[in-house]
Order: sequence, then C-alpha cells, then structure tokens
Amino acid sequence: MDFFKTWIMPPLVGAVIGYFTNWLAIKMLFRPLRPVHVGRFKLPFTPGILPRERLRLSESVGDTVSRELLSPEVFKARLDEP
Repeated sequence: MDFFKTWIMPPLVGAVIGYFTNWLAIKMLFRPLRPVHVGRFKLPFTPGILPRERLRLSESVGDTVSRELLSPEVFKARLDEP
C-alpha cells in the first residue's frame, strides 16, 4: 500500500488534474460564441478568446502567410509555371 501511495497515486492525481485543466482551457478559448448577459451585466470572459478576436486573428494570419509563406512574387511565379 505504501508503494501505491508513494509512486502510483501522485502521477494519477496529476494526470486527472492536468486533463481537466486542459479541457477547461480549450473550452474557454472557443466558447461561448456570443456574450452572455445576466440582466444588464455581461459575464466576464464571454465570448471566448478566439470568437472575440477572430477579425484581428484572421488579419494577422493573412499578413503572416502573405509575408512569410506565399509572397505575391512566389504566387505569381507559381501561376506562370506550366
């Protein structure tokens, strides 16, 4: 029993806690999609981070892709290839 308490139980407890904290963090990134109001007050952290910042995120990703991965010169060269 001492072996179980010392070597088995701590990693199991850590794994369960880690699983639920990761689940909660991912859920908070994407949900809720719209602000939640209770009466006149908006609940904090609603909407989720990605739905709230989707326009800024999409512009940033588009700028990075066009600058780093597929510049206009590379795109034109690819279109000109047979």
